[in-house]
Amino acid sequence: LIDETHTISAGPGGCTAAWGLQPDIFVIGKSIGGGIPSGAYGLSAAVAAQVADHVEADLVDVGGVGGTLAGNVLSTAAMRATLGEVLTDAAFDHMIDLATRFRVGVEATLEEFDVPWSVAQLGARAEYRFTRPAPRTGSESAAAHDDLIEEYL
Repeated sequence: LIDETHTISAGPGGCTAAWGLQPDIFVIGKSIGGGIPSGAYGLSAAVAAQVADHVEADLVDVGGVGGTLAGNVLSTAAMRATLGEVLTDAAFDHMIDLATRFRVGVEATLEEFDVPWSVAQLGARAEYRFTRPAPRTGSESAAAHDDLIEEYL
């Protein structure tokens, strides 16, 4: 199972495409609709067959009145616009270039003033952390938590 809701920023197809992954289940949330509640999922043929063999529910009104997988007209239009205009090769090239410039500039400033913070980048996404080196695991991230900085922000 791969959830590309945040990692789609790696480039067209997200980390799945960038790293040549072949998940049995793929999901993506609001980022595919430009922030509008929406989502999509895909299943390998083998998983889809198993699901089909065990589904007895009435699937006529699964979406209800709203939400991530409701399938409403606004969400569908937002996904179409995002896929056609935002999550394109050209747009990713530009966004990744901007994120790289941001990361390099912030890293240079942190280094110049000897600030013990760090910057991480995944494609078009760059974020700074108030620790150095940047945490790589949940445990490292929890250990780097700073109540005073978090309260200030």
